[in-house]
Amino acid sequence: MRRAIAASFALIAASYAMLSLSEAYWQAVLAYFGAAVGSSTIWVFSGTLLQTEGDPAFHGRVFSVEFGLNTLVLGASSSVAGDAIDRGYSLAETSLVIGSFVLLPLVVWTLVVLAREREASDVQAAGSP
Repeated sequence: MRRAIAASFALIAASYAMLSLSEAYWQAVLAYFGAAVGSSTIWVFSGTLLQTEGDPAFHGRVFSVEFGLNTLVLGASSSVAGDAIDRGYSLAETSLVIGSFVLLPLVVWTLVVLAREREASDVQAAGSP
């Protein structure tokens, strides 16, 4: 699931880049669909990881924070995108910038996953005869 989350961040970034290059309605729909699939995958898989790795005594609080932050980021990004378009930036420019913002969590998430995998590999190697 961790690797799928990283791939989903990449899918979102690529989908918004594709949206910025869309010349036909069907291309824009396909690009937006890719972004929606990526964001849905991230949300479901991150929630599943939180359930499996989190302390059950804190699940409710953790999920409420996750949902609240998701809502906050979604609202903020929609507001920024709408404001950019109102200020005269094209949809192509706006979608390219929004898509490029996804590269930061992609890099951070990938580095964390690689570090965890390396740590697990080191622990396993140290424990084997």
